Amino acid sequence: MMHRATISMLNAASRRIAEPSARAVFSSRASVSDCPPKEQLFDDTVSSKPYIPLYHHRDASLFPPLIPDSLPYLIHNATAATQALFSLAFDEELRHEFFTIAKIYGLSPQVPRSDDDSDNLYNGCILNTNVVAQSDLGFINVFSLFDGLSSPLYEKGIPFNVKEFMDGAGFALEQFHKVDRDFFLSLRNKSMENYDFLTVAKSDRDSIEYDLMNMTTPPFWSYLDRCLRQVKPVLNKIAEIGAPAKSRIVNLALLSARIAEIEKPEDNVGDETYYEEESCSTMNQIVTQLEVLYERELSPTRYGDDVSSRTNVATFEACISGDPNGEQLQWRLSQTRPASEFPYLV
Repeated sequence: MMHRATISMLNAASRRIAEPSARAVFSSRASVSDCPPKEQLFDDTVSSKPYIPLYHHRDASLFPPLIPDSLPYLIHNATAATQALFSLAFDEELRHEFFTIAKIYGLSPQVPRSDDDSDNLYNGCILNTNVVAQSDLGFINVFSLFDGLSSPLYEKGIPFNVKEFMDGAGFALEQFHKVDRDFFLSLRNKSMENYDFLTVAKSDRDSIEYDLMNMTTPPFWSYLDRCLRQVKPVLNKIAEIGAPAKSRIVNLALLSARIAEIEKPEDNVGDETYYEEESCSTMNQIVTQLEVLYERELSPTRYGDDVSSRTNVATFEACISGDPNGEQLQWRLSQTRPASEFPYLV
């Protein structure tokens, strides 16, 4: 279980002040497929235009995911941490910024939480060293996170406030897990012989498949579709006996931040089954991925599960420059995975 003394408890306030961009993407039937007028951005209307994948959705090597315990993961974090330490050593302004956003055990005061104080949703702390330092690479990951947040690439795209992102992350994750649970339960009554997740999602805007697709990125769709195909013969039974428990988000901490400027590849790469739409843009795309460590409190199921909480990592993704789907900031969930950086939590 995560360090409850140092990670914020999410409460009703997170739903009231959730960042508009996150709330728009993850609420049911949110407008995410095009760029409507600003005053209509958060209406419950949806464009008929399909989502256009980003360059790295077709070719993962353009912005490869980092897997904990892998060599690229170690090299990336070690390099980023070294850059951060070098910058902090010679830049007084950067040092001030670090201590402004960081919570350091023994140095930062404990802030009492209040339901009406948005700063206390995660102890008012963007970089919680007390939590991140407990990961596999310790303070290397702390300084790697700070280096990621300090990237000058953020100045070249749509501005956003990381604090407001964290305020909205809890609401977004609760919505995702609710829709994911409803989707899983809906499989009990479906005929799986000719069932295809993407076909249903693209053809029926009132379906739970459509809602789930609008919350996530194309690689997530393809991964889910492959999983469903593998267990299709017994999927009804699995859905009957293994429905996910109801849950709510109770703890959050920002774990990592990556950003990259991606050039358009010369050749089309990828499975055309999932990527039917082409982008005519030749612009470079600046993509950021923020990883959030979160704990869910699970409700008991009829099978008497003894697991009262579960800790995972969610990767949120947004294209802040060159997005073919519009000029408004659109957060989507790229993946959820076990928190393998924290062996004692898995």
